[in-house]
Amino acid sequence: MKHLKPHFNLIGLLAVAILVWMSVGTAWAAASKYQVAYRFQGGRDGAYPFAGLVADKNGNLYGTTYSGGRDSGLCQADSGCGTVIQLRPPSTRGGSWRESVIYRFGPFAHPAASLAIDKAGNLYGTTAYAGQSDNGTVFELKRPTTLGGVWTKLTLYNFAGGNDGATPVSSLVFDQAGNIYGTTEFGGGGPCTVFQKGQGCGAVFELTPPTRLGGAWKESVLYSFIPANDYPLAGLVFDGQGNLYGTTAGDQTASFGTVFELAPSSKGGGSWTQTTLYNFGSVQNDGNTPRGGLIVDQKGNLYGTTTAGGSENATQCDGLSYSGFGTVFELERPTVPDSGWKEKILYSFRGGRDGACPAAALVSDGTGKFYATAASGGSQSGVCAEIGGCGTLFELKLSTGGSWSEVTLHEFEAGDDGLEPLSALILGKGGLLFGTTAGGGGTCQFLTPCGTVFSVIP
Repeated sequence: MKHLKPHFNLIGLLAVAILVWMSVGTAWAAASKYQVAYRFQGGRDGAYPFAGLVADKNGNLYGTTYSGGRDSGLCQADSGCGTVIQLRPPSTRGGSWRESVIYRFGPFAHPAASLAIDKAGNLYGTTAYAGQSDNGTVFELKRPTTLGGVWTKLTLYNFAGGNDGATPVSSLVFDQAGNIYGTTEFGGGGPCTVFQKGQGCGAVFELTPPTRLGGAWKESVLYSFIPANDYPLAGLVFDGQGNLYGTTAGDQTASFGTVFELAPSSKGGGSWTQTTLYNFGSVQNDGNTPRGGLIVDQKGNLYGTTTAGGSENATQCDGLSYSGFGTVFELERPTVPDSGWKEKILYSFRGGRDGACPAAALVSDGTGKFYATAASGGSQSGVCAEIGGCGTLFELKLSTGGSWSEVTLHEFEAGDDGLEPLSALILGKGGLLFGTTAGGGGTCQFLTPCGTVFSVIP
């Protein structure tokens, strides 16, 4: 069987598109379980939101679009190189969300990751390309000091490729000291040469803020990935002890993805120690190809999704082959030192109306329920039937008997409804969920669906 290569499949995602408050109250949405909050229009508006959202203390939502934003045609076939957008919640019940483009990127930048937000409301993110070496950047957008003012963009770091990182397609995370951590899909200086960037299986990096006003951020590569432990596509998460956790997607020949840990030096300021906690595909009916990140519970157990694998038959997403419809998994922290982490498959997707190919992290409501999206499966009517389904939004909950059950909350229908949800959800006040779809919604310049922002009450 032909297996999926783990690179960020932007061409495949666009091909599918062509086929077809964290503090916000919920009263306005109570009449409808699922709502499209905004449909992108392309051009200067933005198009193809591959990443998820963040919210500020006022309930405004922020996100990125991979394309759109410019009318110059510098970025082929999509009228722009990406945007950062703000969505302001309705001021009255039944009102509309109001979208503003707060930044339009220059040639070939293409932000592919969710944003991070600090306590002051400033935004931080990455571009997959552009920068001094066209290997990607880390940027900050400073919130304006006056209402309606202009956001100011600062480039904090330009990736150099080679021994440095290249092509950051994942979100960022802060520690308590204000340092920034993230991953790059390529770079790191390892021997991997499979994909277009040439050198490197990916890297984990740290950016340390300047010690003086106007100074430069300092980058350190904390770990360079190697074959059989390669190609991180998702961001990182901290546990309560300051350890970092993440996933690699693997190359589908020597590896089928991993979960890893990076532990800081006990002396502080020293090197980090990398440990591979789990290798996917090591047991029968196991998951593989984790493209989303992880979440950590209070006991330190890890939860995530795999885009492929599981107990069912093979399928396709983005026009590429997978060895199954995907899974939701748990990695249980060892209670005895050196006894190893234990993996448990909580759910194996069955395709069709059930959903397939989850590509995003889970979100927990704190009551034992998880929510996430599957990029394929779901509705089998119209355009959705031609591509194996337009995606689903699902709930996973633990029953009193100790087993997990899955419920499909929404099947995307293409058209105005949206298709191919690729990003993690965020959970708002009262349990309101927000997310994006890469396709569906408005019609872009070349008659392609541009994507949506949606909300749903479970």
